[in-house]
Order: sequence, then C-alpha cells, then structure tokens
Amino acid sequence: MFLRVYASRAIASSVIGILAAGIALPAWAESNVIETVTVTAERRAEDVQKVPLTIAAFSGAALEQAGVKSTMDLQNKTPGFVIKTNSAFGQPYIRGIGSDLVSVSSDSSVAIFVDDVYQARPVGSIQNFYDVDRVEVVKGPQSTLFGRNVTGGAVRIFSKTPTDEYSGDFDATYGNYNAVRVRGDINVPLTDDLAIRVAGISSTRDGYSKDIFLNKKLDDLDVQSGRVSLAYRPSEDFSWVLIGDYMTEDDSNGLANWPDPTCCANLGIVLGGIVPPNKREVTHDVDDFEHGMSVGVSSRLSWTTDIGTLVAVTGYRHVGLSEGLDLDGTNVPFANDFPVLRSNTFTQDVQLSSSPSAGFEWVIGANYLNEGGYQELVIGIPAFSASSKPGASVTTNAYAAYVQGIFHFTDQLKGIAGVRYSYETRAQDYLQTISDPLGALGPPGTTVLTDKSSKSWDSATPSFTLQYQADDDVMLYGSVSEGFKAGGFNSTAFQSAFNPERLLAYEVGEKGTYWDGRAQLNGSLFWYDYKDIQVNTLAPGAPTGAFPIVINAASATIRGVDLGLTLVPTDALTLEGNVEYLDAHFDDFVSIDPNNPLANPNRAGQQMPQAPKFSVNFSAAYTFPVASAGDLTVRGELHHQSLVYFNSFADPVTAQKAYTIFNARVQFDIEDSKWFVAVFGNNLSDELYAQTMIRQDPLVGLLNQWAPPRTFGVEVGAHFD
Repeated sequence: MFLRVYASRAIASSVIGILAAGIALPAWAESNVIETVTVTAERRAEDVQKVPLTIAAFSGAALEQAGVKSTMDLQNKTPGFVIKTNSAFGQPYIRGIGSDLVSVSSDSSVAIFVDDVYQARPVGSIQNFYDVDRVEVVKGPQSTLFGRNVTGGAVRIFSKTPTDEYSGDFDATYGNYNAVRVRGDINVPLTDDLAIRVAGISSTRDGYSKDIFLNKKLDDLDVQSGRVSLAYRPSEDFSWVLIGDYMTEDDSNGLANWPDPTCCANLGIVLGGIVPPNKREVTHDVDDFEHGMSVGVSSRLSWTTDIGTLVAVTGYRHVGLSEGLDLDGTNVPFANDFPVLRSNTFTQDVQLSSSPSAGFEWVIGANYLNEGGYQELVIGIPAFSASSKPGASVTTNAYAAYVQGIFHFTDQLKGIAGVRYSYETRAQDYLQTISDPLGALGPPGTTVLTDKSSKSWDSATPSFTLQYQADDDVMLYGSVSEGFKAGGFNSTAFQSAFNPERLLAYEVGEKGTYWDGRAQLNGSLFWYDYKDIQVNTLAPGAPTGAFPIVINAASATIRGVDLGLTLVPTDALTLEGNVEYLDAHFDDFVSIDPNNPLANPNRAGQQMPQAPKFSVNFSAAYTFPVASAGDLTVRGELHHQSLVYFNSFADPVTAQKAYTIFNARVQFDIEDSKWFVAVFGNNLSDELYAQTMIRQDPLVGLLNQWAPPRTFGVEVGAHFD
C-alpha cells in the first residue's frame, strides 16, 4: 500500500512537472498559495482537500472572477454538472443522474440547498449568486448526512453571515442587450454580540430573441432579490443566525422556444404556422410570460456543549409561479398552456456532533419535511376548440434519522460508517377535465378524471469510507454508498404512483497538494449501479395535448473518472483544468419511443440523457502591475462538452452536438483604493447550442431553447471596510 501511495505521488509530481515545462519557475518559500476553501459536506468545517468526496468548491470571489453569476453558469465551471431548463424549472444533472420531472408530486435527483435549507421545487434550482460565501457541488449520493433524494449529488450555496466589522460591497454592470445588473451588501455590527447584513440584487436585460409576430422581445430577464441576515453571538459556544429573503421575477426568460420546421410533427406548422429561419426569431401568437416569486425564512442555531455541538436548521419557503406558454411555437393558435404552481415547505434538521477526537467521532441527526403544493396545467387546443386541465393538490411528509461514526484506526487511517433511515408519505388529490366537443382528440364531449391516493416509501441507506492520509499533503480514499429517491405521483397526467429509484455507488480517489502548495492534483474513479430510474414518456395512444407519464426504467451503469489540476507556477499566473469522462448507458430498458414507435424499443446500451462523455473546463489568469496605478488581471475560460441527448430514447434529433465556449475578463484594481473596473465577454465565439430540447409529436414537434449568445459588458465595483 505504501509503495502504491508514493508511486502515485511520484506520478502526480511528474505530471505536474510536464505541465509546467517551459515556464520559468522562481524559488519560493513553503506556503500554500492556492486558495483554501472550507466546506461542510461532512457536517464539519474542513479543508476541501481533506474531505473524501469529489467536491467542486468555489468561493464567492472565485465565482465572480470566473463570470459565474448563477447556477446556470455553474455548469460551465464544473465538468459533469449539467442543468437544463423547462420554462422556469431548473433540471440539474450530476454524472448523468438527474430528473426532468416537473410534477409537484415528485422531486429532483440532485438537491439544491441554500444555507443548508432544502429547495423543494425545481424553480429553486435556478439561483442567482449575490453576497455568496461559497458554493459546493458535491458529486455522488449523499446517503447518510444529506440523504433526501440526493442520488446524483447536491449543490450547496452559502450566503455570507454577518460579522462584527463594518463592511460593504457594491458593483454595477452594463452590457449588450441593455443588460443592467446592480448588487450591493452592507454589514453593520449593532452591539458587541449582534450584527446585521443586508444584501440585494437587481438584474434586467432585453430578450435574446424576438417574437416577430407580436413584435416584442422574448427571453428577457427581470429579477429582483434581497436578503436580510441577523447574527447573534453572545459567546464562542453559541450562535444564532436568522435569514429572510425574497425573489420576484417578471419576464419571459427561457420561453423563446424555436420549433424545428425540418423534422418531427408539429400541428401548428402543419396548419400553416411560420417558423423564421433565424433561430433567434419566433412567431409565437401567445404573449409568453413568467411571473414568479419566492419568499423564505431560515434559522440556524449552533450550541457547543460538553457533549458536543448541537446544530438546528429550520426553514420555511413559499413559492408561487404562473406562466403563459405557446406550446407549438408558431403564429397559428394551435396549442397553449397557462400553468400555475404553489408550494409551501417547512423543513427542520437537528444534528449533534462530537468534539474532534483522536479516537472516535460521531454525528447523529434527524430531519423532517412537510410540503403542501398545488399545480395545474391549462392546456388549450384552440384549433380544435379543445382543452385539458390536469391539476393536483399534494401533501408530502418526509422523516429521516441518521448516524455516522469516524473511527481513527491510526494517525493516518480512519474509517467512516453511517446509515440513514428515510420514511416518506405523499397524498395526492388529482382532477383533470378534458373538453373535446368536436371529438378531434378523443371521445367527444367532456371527460373528468379523478384520483385521491396516498402512498409511503421507506429505505435504509448506508455508507462506508476508508480514508488514508499518506502525509500532510496527500490523501487517498475509497467509498461505498447507497442513494435513494422516493417514489411519487404525477400531478400533470392521470396515472398511478411510480416507485422509488436506487443507486449503489463505488468511488476511489486521491487529493494531493504538491510543490510547496503551488499545485493540487485531485482525481477519482466512480462506478454506479442505478436501478428503477424514473423516466418521462408518453402513454401509448396518448392524445394530442397529453403530458408525459412517469415510468420506472429498469437499470443503468454509470462509470467514469474525474480529474482536476490547479497550478500556480508564479505569483502572477494561475492555471486550472478539470475534466470528466463519463460512460453512462442503460443496461435493461425496454420502452417504445412515442415519437418513433417503429424503432427498436430495447434501449440496452444506449447513452443516458444529459450525460456527456467528455466535459472539460480550463482557465488561466495572469496578474501584473501597471506602473503605480494598480494591478491588471487578464483571465480566460474554456468550457467544452461532448454530445448529449435531451430525452431517454437517444433520439438523434434531440441530440446537442459537442460545443466549446470561451469567456474572458480583464479587471483593473486601482492602487490604494477599494475600487475596480472590469470588462468581460462570454461565449465569445457566439456558439449556438441548445439549453433544452423537447420533442413531443404532434403537439410541439421539436422545440429548442437556445443558450445565451455572445454577451459582453463593463463592470464597476468597490469594497468598503
């Protein structure tokens, strides 16, 4: 074992040496010049290099320098993380595991946490970053400590907490498409043990697309968010942080769906609808809109006693959403939808962790979630004087208890074992009214479908990790863990409940710091056995206007490798590269593709959706003084992603081919001043690629939602203390 450890260290050093060849390296003192990011993925504050998990961790400053302004941008910085959209819904995937379900009666396979509070609805997957302390993208099932439905991984966002010093930040951005973004925060100590922090953001821009039929901009943005945090720290052993936040959105962001006239069956086009050749132009006859709001409050109490540290996190969130959508995407009034969504979620998590020990450490905890939700689709088919209104009221209660122990066998070797028991129950009251007076879509007249059902699921999910600290700089680990995602109902289509999905994950990895802290090389190999996958499909013989049902596909195998290298050869130059290779395919999945019913229904061996075989991120930043005026930093970013499919049938027309985008930023920090000015450009080559593809014949055919085009602008900001 020791020979393998030091052999791997020698190989890593050789790799770093080759990558640095040709760079004139100065002599340096021993110091870690790479930013240390402290994470809490194991419910303890630790250097990310000491945590036996694959984690992409970024400070708020690092995200800003990289031009990452939201979770949508985060995928350009994190190989293996993909987030697509369906109108206002964010649908994240990690290592090919995710979900495109939009039902209020089901959940994502990748969990989003904000200040350790679970975001239950997919609208919470799209988060704007402002006054952020750090973001953690944790890959793989978090079966013990964060187990709720986290089969694929978790994105954990942490805002800055109030401190005992006066400080403030401000920045303003203006860019093409008349983009205006203003952010600010202020921190004020009120007493010796009480402080308040207020932060906010306003982000607006014109649309990336134009509806030439209604003569209006489309895919615009108008988001306002604010947060107030209050921190009370009467002693080193006790703290209480109370946070209130809100968000409003009133725009058509993500709604400029362009129907492809060259393929598939779109009855809007068949009936004479026009599709412009310019893919940034559409002819929607519906005035697309999105009105969303989210209000939340959370509390975090931490109390260190002789027994251990007690942490209680309480959260409440209300989400409301209404939209207007042109389903067929043409100027013919064929199909539209006016969905609404409401959700009220209460969460409570309590944990007790032991004090650091050289022999044995432990964490025990429990959590509870209650959600009351309502969702309704109002699907109109004016061309046939028909409509369909599926809707459901849903109540979810989820309970869990967990325990984890850390066994220190030697100073270098420790084992981590834990288990979580989850119990979840859902009750749904479903009502669908179908009006079809002409009998064009099905039986003529009015059909009413109702169902009042409840169902429960439970599971015990263990995890085991062996961690070996070869020396202060190199750590090796191996882990086995199980993920569980509860079953659910479909609030958008009439069907019975679907079953849970499960995942068994194996991972081995290395995290190493070399060259006196000027290089980090991390790598992991992973293998997943994925069972009973929840998949969207249309029911056989479903009429026009029907929404997909959810089935449990049989099984899949996912395996791959993650590699990350950070190199600081001089104090002025920082290089960073990350790559993931992913082989994700179905093993046993037989299902007819409703859009290609004559194709072979055996999907064994097919690539899974949102699972690019290669994803790469590379960045370089160079800082140099400009006379005595200040420092200039030039930064470039590259992101490459190979082909992905947007549905579970590997339909070639839903494939986004490989693409590469380039971002750049030049920032000047004024000497002896708190001010900076920067210019930036994103997607500099103006690559046209799909953020989402939806195929459903004959209702919509193939709809494309394009990712942002080339954008650029100037930013001015300051930090005061």
